[in-house]
Amino acid sequence: MKSVYNLHLRLIYALIFLFSLANSFVMIAIPLFAYSLGASQLEIGILGFMYLGIQIPLSTYFGRLSDKAGRMKLLALSLLCSSLALTLLTISNSLSLLYVIRLIGGFAASIFWPITGALAADEAPPGKMVKVMGLSSVSWGISSVIGPTISGYLIDYFQNFTVTFLVGAIATLATYPIITYISRTNHKDGEERPHSLMEPSVIEAPDVDKNHRQIFAWSLAAVAFYGLISGVVWNMFPVYSVIIGFSKTVTGFFSTIANVMSILLFLVIGRLSERLTKLKLCILGASFCVAVIMVPLTKDFTPIAFSIAMVGLGTAIIYPTSRAAVLELSSAKRGSYIGVYESIVTGGMSAGSFLGGVLAGFVALEAPYYFSSILAVAVILLLTYFVRRNGRDQHGNESQTRAKGRTD
Repeated sequence: MKSVYNLHLRLIYALIFLFSLANSFVMIAIPLFAYSLGASQLEIGILGFMYLGIQIPLSTYFGRLSDKAGRMKLLALSLLCSSLALTLLTISNSLSLLYVIRLIGGFAASIFWPITGALAADEAPPGKMVKVMGLSSVSWGISSVIGPTISGYLIDYFQNFTVTFLVGAIATLATYPIITYISRTNHKDGEERPHSLMEPSVIEAPDVDKNHRQIFAWSLAAVAFYGLISGVVWNMFPVYSVIIGFSKTVTGFFSTIANVMSILLFLVIGRLSERLTKLKLCILGASFCVAVIMVPLTKDFTPIAFSIAMVGLGTAIIYPTSRAAVLELSSAKRGSYIGVYESIVTGGMSAGSFLGGVLAGFVALEAPYYFSSILAVAVILLLTYFVRRNGRDQHGNESQTRAKGRTD
């Protein structure tokens, strides 16, 4: 049986780590850089919207294209564009150029995430999809711990953003030897991935179409929430943190706290999935995210750190769990499914970034966090409805089976 630590998966984890490291360096740097150029709260929200908005249509397209044309050439294009965007950041001195750079970076991400997700799923052992998605998430989680803290420190130390952007570009360039090796030793481009990697119950279920629709519906609902709260909180919080008096280093440390909690959760998500259904895990994740309401209620370090940590835990449950649910739907159309999934993620993030900017700019600086907590409660109610609906369906099927047995 394949291991979740086989060579190809380890290389995919490393690839995700380096790409995420490069982007985590600019995660807090770009909002702060834009703010230093005179950008308003709304314009900072628009920057996040542009980066994520372009991914909404393109993730689905490139996911579907990778099923037909192969994954590795598209992945190389993604990394080339990401390197270009991060290099251009080192010479950027205007908001106009920053908008263009974010579009290029968003184009690169729209290729990278669906394809690496499909590649990891192609190599996942039967029954271990959630664990593989968890370990994939550990890769970007570790980079997200390292990146923001070092980024904040570098910005404070050098009193500019150039070094941070340059380090990000170097990290992206380091991915090329990895994709070169994977392309030479992995499945041939365009070759259909083996259905044997899927659990037989997923492929052969007699009511598979109905099950697919239900799983797809709640998975996309869960990940839409993940995208919205990520767009609102992670795009707007760095500037909010600085405005209420925290240094850039401490602001980066808040992100580190959230990401450390996420990594710890990613490491055990496989075991949790053996005890709870994926749907119930997503409800648990949304419940943790309610704690975001503490952010606007205080300016003290400890409660804000606790709140951010809870959001980190909640999103860490939702993302790999819902992603695994979607990737298990089909092996032959894996790229197409994950492409739609990533479009919903980025659609939620772009909407959240824009909405966060509107709320902070026109309502109040605290408004995005009140909105996020209300949204978390709404998603808990929606996913609970799906749990009850599934229970009713199962009860109905059992009743039909018993009735049929009596007539026979």
